[in-house]
Amino acid sequence: MTKEITKARILQEIEDKFKLREWIPDKFTFSEEVIPVYNIEPHLQKWEVEDTTVSITSASGFTFFTVPQTERWLLRGYNVIYGMTGAIKGSGLFIDHRPTDNTHYIYLDLVKGQEVSYILNLPVPVVLEPGNRVRYLIDTYVSTQDLSIFIDVQKEELR
Repeated sequence: MTKEITKARILQEIEDKFKLREWIPDKFTFSEEVIPVYNIEPHLQKWEVEDTTVSITSASGFTFFTVPQTERWLLRGYNVIYGMTGAIKGSGLFIDHRPTDNTHYIYLDLVKGQEVSYILNLPVPVVLEPGNRVRYLIDTYVSTQDLSIFIDVQKEELR
């Protein structure tokens, strides 16, 4: 059974939700107009591309970026570029939350045996706090090669 939506019903729901009492419904008016709202904030945000290259020399985790203690980053996406196919194979990019013990981390992508370049745009930006490290895990090492990572970030200065 559907309820008819009327101004009186809307006012009653507002009164119930916000626990309003002793007010006169006649003084509340609703406009019949629809006013579109557009948020321009995303268009005004400044996003930067940071890049670095690491020479891979073993099968382990390699740090590409460390968020400075005076900043907070929003990570929107990244591009991983392998130098040549077959020299190394990785599992994916991860964020290390506790750089001192390497036990608190989260993978942003996890594909065993990755050996070709790829781009990943995150559905929602990931917040990187001061001291967080952006790392890549190498599973298999055959020969030394360079691995480059480009990240799309918005940086916020902390006081």
